Amino acid sequence: MLAAIVPDEFHSCGIPMTPIIGASGADGFIHRAFAIKSEPRTKMFTTYILRSDIDGRHYIGSTTDINRRLTDHNKGRSKYTKNRGPFKLIYKEEYETLSEARKREFYLKSLKSRVAIENLIKHQASVV
Repeated sequence: MLAAIVPDEFHSCGIPMTPIIGASGADGFIHRAFAIKSEPRTKMFTTYILRSDIDGRHYIGSTTDINRRLTDHNKGRSKYTKNRGPFKLIYKEEYETLSEARKREFYLKSLKSRVAIENLIKHQASVV
């Protein structure tokens, strides 16, 4: 019987794996086993607040790339901020998952109060 030859570092489906050599099976032979590599997460998800230089209004959003998103807003590539820029990033929070960032975004939008948002910005340590 022929088996597919797979590099030690990857499973046949491309998942990064770490070889564990020396695990003996019930048949007395040494078998090669693999464990999925646990790599540190480098991608962060950001909930942010922008302030328009034109009218002073706030825009709340979430993204995977805050620099690209700020550029998009300032170049008019967003439906809701198209004619209100330029914008400045005045507040951000980072999360490990997009779900957490979106939940926070929706919560901040639910406040519907300029005073509440300005108090958040004023009293949080993660002000930009």
